[in-house]
Amino acid sequence: MIKATNCENFRLCSILCSASFLLGTLFTHWIADHGTLWQTPTADSLSTALSYYRNLVSTPDSMKAVVALVASIGISCLLIGLFNGFGGDSAWVFEAASLFLFSTAVAVYYLHALPPLSNIPHSMDTTMHPPYHHHWSTPPNHPPSLSPFDTPDVLLPSTPPQLIAAIRDIAAANLLCAVSLTGVLLFLAGDAYVDYERQLHRSMDEKTD
Repeated sequence: MIKATNCENFRLCSILCSASFLLGTLFTHWIADHGTLWQTPTADSLSTALSYYRNLVSTPDSMKAVVALVASIGISCLLIGLFNGFGGDSAWVFEAASLFLFSTAVAVYYLHALPPLSNIPHSMDTTMHPPYHHHWSTPPNHPPSLSPFDTPDVLLPSTPPQLIAAIRDIAAANLLCAVSLTGVLLFLAGDAYVDYERQLHRSMDEKTD
């Protein structure tokens, strides 16, 4: 980013790193989400997703706090730039749009991803049967076909339906957060381009004078 002060450079780098870090953490969930969100869920995809999120909710609280800290840094830096009016009117538009998308991503995650995650049992919880355990000894050759909008609890009779719904809610929330954070990065790129053009025209005017 081409900005006038080192403080502004540090602020924008903090926003960029924060959004990129959070977007990267969402991409790591792709192994669990792609089989339940983008295609008709199967027993294998739901088993993979449930096993993944059981391990995720079992991570230490200190690691979970890192995500909250990084998100707080990003929003704080956006608020600082918005209130101080760095870069003029055009930059203010980019700052406001980035703050809106960043806040949307955080709100969606905390309102629509964390509650379903709280319903996922820990990996050390032995009271729950494995998600791939079926009541039948031999799986049928042709499992029932389902639309993406159906709750596929018939494929996992030993798994509570609320867990299956939670997995799909988490996947949808992760997708919305990823789209919002991608928008933040695009607005930051637009801000950088506008600032570059401003600096270029300023240098050309100085040469003509």
